[in-house]
Amino acid sequence: MKRVKLAMLVDRVVPALTANFNAAAKLMEFVAIETGARSDFKLPLNCERISFGSSKTLRWFKPEFSKMMRTIRPDVIVTLGWWGVEHLAGLYWGTTNKVPVIVASDSAHYNFPRTRLREAIKRKILSLFSVGWAAGSAAAEYLIELGMERDRVLVGPVDSIDVGHFKSGAARTRTRAAEVRAQLNLPLEYFLSVSRLASEKNIPTILKAYKLYKDEFPKDAWKLVIVGSGPLESNIRQVIQDWGLERDVCLPGQVDFEALPAYYALGGALIHASMKDTWAVVVNEAMAAGLPVIVSAQSGSAKELVAEGCNGFIFDARDPVALAKRLAEIAYGRPDRRLMGNAGQQRIANWAPESYAASLLEATTLARTMPVPRVSMVDKTLLTALIMSRKAAALQPI
Repeated sequence: MKRVKLAMLVDRVVPALTANFNAAAKLMEFVAIETGARSDFKLPLNCERISFGSSKTLRWFKPEFSKMMRTIRPDVIVTLGWWGVEHLAGLYWGTTNKVPVIVASDSAHYNFPRTRLREAIKRKILSLFSVGWAAGSAAAEYLIELGMERDRVLVGPVDSIDVGHFKSGAARTRTRAAEVRAQLNLPLEYFLSVSRLASEKNIPTILKAYKLYKDEFPKDAWKLVIVGSGPLESNIRQVIQDWGLERDVCLPGQVDFEALPAYYALGGALIHASMKDTWAVVVNEAMAAGLPVIVSAQSGSAKELVAEGCNGFIFDARDPVALAKRLAEIAYGRPDRRLMGNAGQQRIANWAPESYAASLLEATTLARTMPVPRVSMVDKTLLTALIMSRKAAALQPI
């Protein structure tokens, strides 16, 4: 029996995606089309990888894009979102060539401010997709709210990670914890944040909460390790200095995929305080590594991944006092951190690459049973106008 051929439009094939793509390649003929700058990494990739990256909008309508798609001849196309130039171009090509297109989405209604005009445009765009592959119940409800029929929406582990990489990496680190801790210059006990140092990640609230916690427990407070880099790094360093936290807060900078499990392994709990996040895979990673997680309600993964008091806590990103309380509870053993970590590992097993591949195949099968939506001249005009009006590199999610 001929295997289905799926083409996925993705910004960059990065190490975090390889396990998912390799698992999918076992079930179908999988082609990853890179639409951004090509990334170089050492992990083996067992699916076909094609680079078609360009920040020049007009290139998407030049003959080479159509030629590439005709050469691939996919049975189904998957776009990781619905608003980028690459997503719109894939949708345009698929609908005009009678190829079903799946939109993978983790956006929920509450993630970003919404306007009537933008929602109306998105409604029209989404009407042209055959299936919505939603990362969770909130993402599924948002697709339905935007007009996609319920029987065209499939909930699945869209934001899966390489669970084995983080679970086994953390376990190996813990067998030689003192050695690795010394190599990485990490404190004995610490809270961990892993994120881009940008405004939406809400690092100042983490620092406020940490200072409240430390002021209450000055003698034996845990340290705070903030992994990542970004435009607000200098501001964050200034806040740390102003509040006299230089000896308590560590900023090791950006950490690569291979080294990241060690930071999770030696930490006591993950803090993720984002003000707006469609998912936040760092929560997946921490759970796979066996950490309790303290996650803002504004993060898309909170409702799906966090069982309150079982594997972590959910708090309001605007409330540093509530976060400080959770820090104290975690640090002083109420509840048991080991049990919480084990519960998290059990829960995140459903977001492994094998689950990703099985769900993607299910979405692909569903898409092939659905009639490809008819594309009118008005639809083509709208897609053309949207594609021509922006560059892929400059797009922001809405």
